[in-house]
Amino acid sequence: MSFVLKTNENAPIFLASIDGTVMASYENSIIYLYNTLVGRDPDQAGFDYWLDQLDSGSIELGSVAEALISSPEYSNVKEGI
Repeated sequence: MSFVLKTNENAPIFLASIDGTVMASYENSIIYLYNTLVGRDPDQAGFDYWLDQLDSGSIELGSVAEALISSPEYSNVKEGI
């Protein structure tokens, strides 16, 4: 999986490109990361937390991916549990 963050001169947000799929909003990016990395939609609390962090500028989108990859849930999905 490749993960690249880039700015779009026409939009005030970051765009994420994962395996060639570009997400143009934080909302779509969070949903895509959850589905791709842990095999499910985000729960409301997790979605709201990450969206608040991204909207406030406290973190970048790569931090969401890193957190999911570091989670036990990712390990279980990767191992097929």
